[in-house]
Formats: sequence, structure tokens, C-alpha cells
Amino acid sequence: MTISNSNNRTRLAVSGLTYDFTFTIDNEAEILVYVITDDVASLLTLATDYTVSISSIVEGGTVTLTGASSADEILMIRNKAYQQTADIPIRSGFNEAVIEGALDNLEMQIQQLKELLDFSVKQDLTVVPVPVIIPTPEDGLALVWDGTAGALRNSPVDAG
Repeated sequence: MTISNSNNRTRLAVSGLTYDFTFTIDNEAEILVYVITDDVASLLTLATDYTVSISSIVEGGTVTLTGASSADEILMIRNKAYQQTADIPIRSGFNEAVIEGALDNLEMQIQQLKELLDFSVKQDLTVVPVPVIIPTPEDGLALVWDGTAGALRNSPVDAG
């Protein structure tokens, strides 16, 4: 199957038990399902909290909850392992299905990495990069620039 859809997640309002997702997965274990209530996400467990049906016709499939949910939203995210599983023997010719599957696998992994980058903190690409190390979080303290070396530190800053 060709990977023509570049999304890696589907987020929907909760209304019933079945929810369609629109990204490709190869098996049921390659999808993470969360229910979200008041902006707090809870990870569900495959086979206990939901089942997955993968479409053989179009990209995507259906997640079916095993019981009613009072959550506000459901979030389904592709979670493909970062490994190369195609075995292409030396001097035996190309198996088109194996090559296509390997390229699809790479595309899905790239889409996952892009999504992680989309949610990460970034520096301006037009400036000289500065190594940023975030200190271990401490309750009640804020991250501030230290004012001398361009480093971050924890500080008891008054938000008022």
C-alpha cells in the first residue's frame, strides 16, 4: 500500500464506541490510543480497553472501545517501531513487495520523527546554534536564562 497520507494522528470528539483513523499501520500494536478529559490524556490498553481493525482497502482503520467513555476526546497516534525488518538477500533479485514495504516503513518512521520535531522546542535556523541544556525540573522554580553564558537554570521567579 502506498503511504499517501502524511498525518500521524487522529483526534476526535468522543461519541460512541467506534472511531476511524486515517493513517497506515501494519498491525494493531502500532497505534497508541488515549482518551482526553479536561486536557488530561490517559493511555488505553489494547485488547482491554479497545480493539483495532485495519482497513485492507484504504489507509487507516477503526478503533473500537470495549466500553463507554465519559472522556471529551479520543486521540489515536501511530507508534511504529524504529527498526528495519526487510530482508533483501544478496544476488537474488529484487522482490518488489519487500522493497515497497521497506520504503513504506521508512516513510511512516519519518512522519513520526517529523511529528516529534513539530512538538519540540527549536532554535531560529538563521542564527548560530547555541547548545541548550535544560536543567532537572524543580517544583516551584522557573527556567530562566542565567544572564552570562546563555545557559538555563532553575530560579525562584515571582510570576506576579
